[in-house]
Amino acid sequence: LAGISIGLLVGLMQQLSVLGLMNITFVEPMQTFLTLVRVLAFDLDDFLRLGCVGAASATGRFTSKLGMVLATINFIVVLHVLVVIGRHRGKFRQRWYSLVAALGTLGLIFFTSITVLILQPFQCKLHPNGTWTVSAYEDVICWPSEGGEHGGMITLAIIVIFAPLSCFAMVAFLVRRYPQAVRRSDTEFLKAFGFLFIRFRPQSYWYILAIMTRSLFIGLVPVVPRASAQIYLLQVALLTSFALVIHNKPWRVPGLNWLDVFLG
Repeated sequence: LAGISIGLLVGLMQQLSVLGLMNITFVEPMQTFLTLVRVLAFDLDDFLRLGCVGAASATGRFTSKLGMVLATINFIVVLHVLVVIGRHRGKFRQRWYSLVAALGTLGLIFFTSITVLILQPFQCKLHPNGTWTVSAYEDVICWPSEGGEHGGMITLAIIVIFAPLSCFAMVAFLVRRYPQAVRRSDTEFLKAFGFLFIRFRPQSYWYILAIMTRSLFIGLVPVVPRASAQIYLLQVALLTSFALVIHNKPWRVPGLNWLDVFLG
């Protein structure tokens, strides 16, 4: 219960980090708070001053942020290997499901942030002189007529975005297989992928797809150039999620339905 509650709270923080990326000017102390929660979106420029280290290019900074995600995955894999060797005598075939559950759970918790990070090159804002620049890298002009870094960043983003989209497709496949696995008492399937379903009531096993769809939708909000359209799309995503929770009450623990409504 505590773990799920923390996950919902982290999800709220990620939604607030998206607010900070929208083309809206907030007053203090809200602006400072939104800057702080950007850490959850792996946006560490303001904290680590990555732009000042060796005069890093925008492409280099963007790649470094993507590398942070990859480094986190590698850390979990190495930790898993050490634990299996030390505590389970190297029985990797019997413990592979724990690695899947660890990576899957973290991936689901930070799905919004990862999506927002990958789509940063598409997040442009208009300046008074009529120039569009990338919101996170104001020295990069969006869609320049001649050269520039933006093209390379867009190419990299298009390649990397297949990672979360593939995860979404995989989860959709697993959700489709879940009823059959339950009927057949497929213990291997349930042991490996049960983390996707165990939090929800049996009839709402599909709700993980609703959560991921909401995360993808919210991740796309900063890509829309107009503030009014951003606000509208964010409201659609949140109100749709609100209606689904109220109607289906998907969480296995009743109190979590109200917590989801409150935090959402």
